[in-house]
Amino acid sequence: MPRRRRPGLNVLKAASSSLRLKILDLLFEHGALSYTELMSALKLNPTRDAGRFAYHLKLLLKTNLIDPDAK
Repeated sequence: MPRRRRPGLNVLKAASSSLRLKILDLLFEHGALSYTELMSALKLNPTRDAGRFAYHLKLLLKTNLIDPDAK
């Protein structure tokens, strides 16, 4: 039996992380921010935290909670 898509559950999963909620809050409050601006606002170290941060952004993108800014 094929697995059905459950967008509501995916959104809840995406919102289950405090870091992802902080990202969403920053974007809601300030509008579009760059990768670097987000990392800085979250006080993340680009060298140490880039992989973890990218993982969280990808999950938010995958659930369509954020849109990439293709300039």
